[in-house]
Amino acid sequence: MTQLSKDFTLAEFTFSETATRLGRNIVAPIHIVHALTLLCETVLQPLRDHIKRPMIISSGYRPLWLNRIVGGSPTSDHIYGGAADVRAVGLTPYQLCEEAIKLQLPYKQVILEFNRWMHISISLDTPPRKEVLTAYIED
Repeated sequence: MTQLSKDFTLAEFTFSETATRLGRNIVAPIHIVHALTLLCETVLQPLRDHIKRPMIISSGYRPLWLNRIVGGSPTSDHIYGGAADVRAVGLTPYQLCEEAIKLQLPYKQVILEFNRWMHISISLDTPPRKEVLTAYIED
């Protein structure tokens, strides 16, 4: 098992129910593993240490084929290993976003997505933009 940080493993970031259903495996190239390690070390692990609660990765690295299938943005940071969609045990997604923002982590974006999870990403080659957004579906 490849550890990306104290509490996060590579397997968490390469698992996909969609890929499993299609009978496909996700293999992260070494440059993606490096990006995921940076994501974990700079934002996810500090957040996990702060909230003192387990975090569940619902989407991590997405190869292009998977990103297309799930309807991800063609410029998604998931493609580069720079993003994760997460939830935390015992916190609402909104509360998790609040904690990430409060910690002043070096994130590119924190997005409350559909009030179901927090998307958090890092900039792999530019200073952090620190965007805070909300995604929702209009009725």
